[in-house]
Amino acid sequence: MDPPDKSADGHARGLCDNGFTVALSDGTCIQPSLVSGVIVEHRSAFAAKSTRLFTPCGAGVLCHSVRTGKHLGVIMPAAGRVTAISAGPSSSMCAEPLAIGAKGQVSLWDSKSGTCLSRIRMDGPIAALRWITSGTILVVCGTVAGPAEVEQLDVSSLDAPRMAGLLPLTVEHAGPFDATADASAICDGNDLVVCRSEWGRSKKHAHKDTLTAVSIDPAGRFVATGDVRGVVWLWWGIIDEREMAGGMQCVPGRWHWHAHPVRCLVHCGPLLLSGGDEGVLCVRNVDDETTSFVPRFPAPLSHMAASTNGQQLCISLNDNSLALVDGLHGWVKPRYIHALDVPVYSTDHKGSRGKAPAAILHALADGSLATSCGGRRVQFLDERGNVMSGRSVNLNRGNTTMKASDPMQRWQLRHAAFSSKASWLLTCESRRNPALERFDIEGASQSRILKWWFRGGDEQYAIDCVATDPHSADITMAVPHPYDETIFATASLDGSFKCWCRPAVGAASPGLWCCTAIGNWRSRPVLSGCFSADGSIIALGFHGFAVLWDHKSMTELRTLTAGEGADRVLQLSSVALGGRFLLIANVCGIVRQEVVCWDLVRLEALATIDLVAAFGGRGRCCMRVEARLGLRLLAYKAGGSEIRVWRFTSTKSPTNGTVSFFEEEVCAKLPSCSYVLDVAFMSRALAGGNGGVGKVDGSRACRLACWTSDYELWDINLSGTETPLKTRDPDSSGPTAGTCAIVAERQDHLSVATAAGRLINAVVDPEASCSLNTPGVLQLVDFPVRTTLEQQAGFVPRFVQKIVPSHVPSHMLPPPPAIFESLLDVFARRSGSSGAPSNDSNNVASRESQATILVRPSVALVGRLGDDSDLLEAAPSLSELADPLWMDTLVGQVVAARV
Repeated sequence: MDPPDKSADGHARGLCDNGFTVALSDGTCIQPSLVSGVIVEHRSAFAAKSTRLFTPCGAGVLCHSVRTGKHLGVIMPAAGRVTAISAGPSSSMCAEPLAIGAKGQVSLWDSKSGTCLSRIRMDGPIAALRWITSGTILVVCGTVAGPAEVEQLDVSSLDAPRMAGLLPLTVEHAGPFDATADASAICDGNDLVVCRSEWGRSKKHAHKDTLTAVSIDPAGRFVATGDVRGVVWLWWGIIDEREMAGGMQCVPGRWHWHAHPVRCLVHCGPLLLSGGDEGVLCVRNVDDETTSFVPRFPAPLSHMAASTNGQQLCISLNDNSLALVDGLHGWVKPRYIHALDVPVYSTDHKGSRGKAPAAILHALADGSLATSCGGRRVQFLDERGNVMSGRSVNLNRGNTTMKASDPMQRWQLRHAAFSSKASWLLTCESRRNPALERFDIEGASQSRILKWWFRGGDEQYAIDCVATDPHSADITMAVPHPYDETIFATASLDGSFKCWCRPAVGAASPGLWCCTAIGNWRSRPVLSGCFSADGSIIALGFHGFAVLWDHKSMTELRTLTAGEGADRVLQLSSVALGGRFLLIANVCGIVRQEVVCWDLVRLEALATIDLVAAFGGRGRCCMRVEARLGLRLLAYKAGGSEIRVWRFTSTKSPTNGTVSFFEEEVCAKLPSCSYVLDVAFMSRALAGGNGGVGKVDGSRACRLACWTSDYELWDINLSGTETPLKTRDPDSSGPTAGTCAIVAERQDHLSVATAAGRLINAVVDPEASCSLNTPGVLQLVDFPVRTTLEQQAGFVPRFVQKIVPSHVPSHMLPPPPAIFESLLDVFARRSGSSGAPSNDSNNVASRESQATILVRPSVALVGRLGDDSDLLEAAPSLSELADPLWMDTLVGQVVAARV
């Protein structure tokens, strides 16, 4: 037995020695926080007092409150992936002991304090654990569907457990296992093997079909088994030596309701519970042969665990959630504990682990995280890393059994895009059409659909509009406008790209999303795209080129060369930094892959990153961009375990002027057993925040949310500072073994004076070498500096309708001062941060003054305001002023239209 690791206070701690670390390029190792993962692969366990629920999750054990369902903490047993757990009865040594089996090692824990009491190594991997008495634990050593044997552990002293010998239970194809104080049973393919402690041998009972579940009656009267045909068999008296005397053959009782294999069996007092792929819990009273049902579970049932008092039941569902049932009499309403979705998780999932799902992480502006990992819904995490089930966007609400068919025959989420303030959500779904493929092999074999969701006052998203088959091929881009909440753009491999807008109309007649523009470029498939940082340009990626389009007129502006003709522009991103508009592209070719950064004003490439040299070998790389405090870029290779972070840096050279380049900050490497599926930047800790990072420009002052091949979400703090451990237990006690939460730190950003900075909060370099309005510099497009979205749109019918309604006769129009007041209400921006109407008696004159301020140059504005700091804060910055030339053009268009 290995001695436990002692901490400074003399207690054994297994928290910071779990070996599940991320190695950095400087040789240090950091421990990521486990946020979520697969929680239904193994059976859960109730603590002795039935107030806490423990669930295996990857290399840790999650703890939840039974009363509230809230996440309390995580225990990391330091041995590897957890394969089995079992809770023991209360004793004088420990009120709530817990046994955890992981990678050939059993560790004993005080689950209330999160303290590791001892560890003992076994002879092989651990398939199951049962804590049958206060001093005995049964361990199934072996692999599922492989050879296994049952070992006894003497745990009369929790600090010094020892092996007590093997039970006469040896099988060749290990299946479900169950045990009570004096009997144990295990399935061996089609056979049921049972044993009592006083027998000294085991007995085997043959069965026609493969057994999939087993449970022993607490009273010792029978053993219940379930098979692949959905039949529940009751083997009466097979563990009673007196009833089996005389060589009598046992004939089991038969009960058949399930149409699919019986996945789980458990006794809860006098009741026998069974579940399977039907999503229905069957409750059978064996004494009076009555049966009741609890239907409409959202997914198939895979495991069940009952508390010692028989009042609580935990059901593991195949949609990666847990259902808590309080009592089985009367009306039953389960409570759910949700984890992040995983790709269609079937009970027959052999070999599914390791296949890259279409996982996407979305870091929202408020610091929270949205995920679309499973392809069936969009989920949101709060500041503690808990899944907010009330806000989840379920794409297909149904109550059907998830069969092991081709996942592409069901609607799957392909893209999700949030507007700048997350008020709108655009989802893109697709599925195969097998029937259409039979009759039209070369035709469209997939269906696609766009859905727009609106976030209401209750913070829940409700569907607003649906567009069926907007493109005839796979959709490769779905991006929101950086300013306007009601503008999105999509593109497809069919060569077309479209702009979608929702006209603003009266509340009595809600508007519908409609396609306002459509275009293509030489009939080439669109591979990627994005809006520019100020929203005036749409950048589209093709083979060998990145093409820039004017968003308003949808005219081609310029073509940028991106590699060779066969190279693919896989990703595009645009930011505003230091007074410059930057376009960043991920270009992938046959022999090379690189990141290219262009200056959109000067039309020149500023910096590149050779991803082949950074990661080595061939393989597609993905990038993410973050520009809250300077430009950072991370990249990872699909199927790789490395994450590299670069910072965009500019220096002044006496010969070449300003030189820009990407400087690598840190390289993080995951354990060899995992690789990266997706990574997103999260809010970073500043001085005094979580993580203790004192410098905002520190080389590792950033946090990442990483979705791995084990379908686990990690919170990686690249500052190298461990997250403080704390107890969060609504029941007044709980494990201190590391709280799993993504913390959303608040940051105070500097105000900026660039057209795009108002939305992305980029830091402006006052000594930037390239200004937006520098005369004599070749500009791709004159970025108009406009105050409001209405000014950007101009005199379009929907805005003119608010000023001069078309249905009102000319002789009934209001007087000119009132019309001018309406004009200011629609197009002018009120001075002041609140935007509230002026309370002056002469309201029209006040608004005329405000409109004058909006078009006055910034120098004159500052001179007029003087040194009054309050007025300076309330006054619009340079980016909030209307361009006088644009105003003159606008007025000229109106006059020309009237003439």
